[in-house]
Amino acid sequence: MVNSLTGPIPPELGNLEQLQYLYLDNNTLTGLIPPEFGNLAQIRILELWRNSLTGPIPPELGNLPQLVNLMLSHNSLTGSIPHELGKLTQLEWLHLQDNSLTGTIPSELGNLAHLTQLHLSSNSLTGPVPPELGNLTQLQELRLQSNTLTGALPRSLMQLHSLRTLHFGGQQLCAPRDNEFQTWLRSIPEVDGPTCAGIQFAGTIADQSFPRAQQIAPLVLPEAAGGVEPINYTLTPTMLAGLSFDASARTISGTPTEVTAAPVPYTYTATDAYGSTDSLQFNIEVYSPVAIEDETVPESFAVHGNYPNPFRQSTRIVFDLPWPARVTVEVIDVTGRRVLAIPPEDLAAGWKQDIELRGGPLPSGFYLYRLMATSPEGHSTHVSPIMRIR
Repeated sequence: MVNSLTGPIPPELGNLEQLQYLYLDNNTLTGLIPPEFGNLAQIRILELWRNSLTGPIPPELGNLPQLVNLMLSHNSLTGSIPHELGKLTQLEWLHLQDNSLTGTIPSELGNLAHLTQLHLSSNSLTGPVPPELGNLTQLQELRLQSNTLTGALPRSLMQLHSLRTLHFGGQQLCAPRDNEFQTWLRSIPEVDGPTCAGIQFAGTIADQSFPRAQQIAPLVLPEAAGGVEPINYTLTPTMLAGLSFDASARTISGTPTEVTAAPVPYTYTATDAYGSTDSLQFNIEVYSPVAIEDETVPESFAVHGNYPNPFRQSTRIVFDLPWPARVTVEVIDVTGRRVLAIPPEDLAAGWKQDIELRGGPLPSGFYLYRLMATSPEGHSTHVSPIMRIR
């Protein structure tokens, strides 16, 4: 009701046990919602929206068995949504939007079998959308936008055949990208919100070469970005004898026991909770150290890449040196500005020399590294891209 009422709501209104309709909307009322309203056992409509009310929603409001409309929007209410509201089994409209509510959406709201409108937008709600909202088979409007909700919309929402409005944008909440969910989403007349990004690897995996009968340094494979948790990682085919792959740590480790006749191709795959996949291919070979004894040094300078790429804390650059050299590594940003430099190292000639590059204070992003090897016999430079993630 449009008036100009000010001040707090008198708790004595809670004594009106036969009251069925209370309209105090569109005023300038302040203070708390009286918990005494929980005594209004006959009330059917309670509208307090567009005031300046503060404080929490009283859990006592869950004691109103006849309540059909509860409209508390456009105030400055704080705290969490009381799970006791799930006892309002006759409720048809629940409007709590445009407040400062926090916490998660109570799963008990899934008990409101007659609910047709659920408006929770423009608060600070967190966490996933509870799958129990899929029980609201009479629901016509679901507005969740402009919170800090995360994850993917639950597949149980596909049971809401009466839904006509679904808003969920403005946060880290997204719709599953599989065909079944997208077909259901297109059946809703009014939808506003993003589709979950597909899972994706940002870089590559360098081919690996290990000496037989020598324990390898644990090799951490890259983490995929995007997708919907949980992410499952697989590596096929079966690992070479003596090596193992720990999917939970994305790590290859062990001591290879058999020399390979040729590099063995492997496929490393990430799969998210809704079946989105991305894969990387790389080779693993195992050689006998005895077989290269006659080749004491490489014939030419060669860089085999860095691993892991992308990297979090550090990455190792592997290269062949045909002569002893002083090796320097610099990191350059996309503007050409040097942002990191590793102190020079004096290395002997040999195969598979390596330098550790620690990211230090570098922010996430794409960079180039420049490796320079200098000696009286010559000077060689190699430039390759790297990616830092944090």
